[in-house]
Amino acid sequence: MDRDKKKDNSKFVNSITGCNGDMKALKSLLDKKFKPIRLVVIDYAGFSTEPNDVRHFFERYTQVKQLVIDHGLTFEIFEQNDLCKNEDILSRFDCRSTPKHRSVLSHTLY
Repeated sequence: MDRDKKKDNSKFVNSITGCNGDMKALKSLLDKKFKPIRLVVIDYAGFSTEPNDVRHFFERYTQVKQLVIDHGLTFEIFEQNDLCKNEDILSRFDCRSTPKHRSVLSHTLY
């Protein structure tokens, strides 16, 4: 999240099929949308590698009720409250690995 603050990702984001924006676009949308939503990301690093960023995101955007982490063949669902307070869950985001790409995940399925 902090990693995206100063970058202009518009050319890159526009080149990705099925992508509707980056983290800045998501935050802008959430500033205007108040209906409950479930957010799905690919792996922990696909959302953030900073546990405090995750905590602050879910404290600010309380309409995001669940976060689903897609690991390819498995997934985890976390509740908004746990993402604000549960240190065990938050520590999983301190992973420093690069985000996984959907094309890599689809190849592992076959």
